Amino acid sequence: MRRRREAGGHEDGEAARVPVRTAALDILARRRCTAAEIERRLGRAGYGEPEIAEAVAWLRDLRYVDDEAVAGEIACAGASRRNWGPGRVAVKLRARGIDRETASRAVAGAFEGVDMRASARAALRRRFGRADFSGEGPRERKRASDFLYRSGFDWDTIREVLKARSDHEA
Repeated sequence: MRRRREAGGHEDGEAARVPVRTAALDILARRRCTAAEIERRLGRAGYGEPEIAEAVAWLRDLRYVDDEAVAGEIACAGASRRNWGPGRVAVKLRARGIDRETASRAVAGAFEGVDMRASARAALRRRFGRADFSGEGPRERKRASDFLYRSGFDWDTIREVLKARSDHEA
């Protein structure tokens, strides 16, 4: 009877350890990541801090890891395709391991020249199928305002969008 192979292809159950650089490249092959995401994933895989730091530095030297570019991509996608407000984009960037300064630059760049009221109305249309909540009761207006707040819009923008009739401002 043949012995069943364990993970990693070895019969004795001890998996062969993949070199840290190869593991880092495997992570990047799936999707574009920040340095912090690569560090977290390599750490969970059992690599030591010095190995991880060396691998991330190597990836930066090759320009395979660029937190500034990833932050810009995430911010632009959030602002345009997802109709997120600046607050939500900033939270997403921080969750991906982008430092505050880089996140601030990315958010500023993505929202430069963006009409926040129009963006908030687009988010409402996408979620509720309409943007005019001026004739609604307090319960529906609260649902809309809570949604916009979770989407990262500030309270001034939310008040303006929900107070005004969208057909007058659109």
